[in-house]
Amino acid sequence: KQNRKKPYIPRPPNSFILYRQHHHPLILNQHPGINNSEISRIIADHWRNLSDQEKDEWKRKAEEAKERHMKAWPDYKYQPRR
Repeated sequence: KQNRKKPYIPRPPNSFILYRQHHHPLILNQHPGINNSEISRIIADHWRNLSDQEKDEWKRKAEEAKERHMKAWPDYKYQPRR
């Protein structure tokens, strides 16, 4: 028998994750040498202050990413680790 693990399939990103991925390099350029926890804190503050219209745009992008994810891995089902 061959012991094969299922390939790791990442979860589709949500709207905040996409927002964070987009803004991470921008914050890093503004604050060289800052650590990731500080970057996350700054981005989270920006996220909280976004208008509903701006958040809706990121939610739309997350839906598009989710659709691409479903096409790439149609049998994917989220199973949290225990």
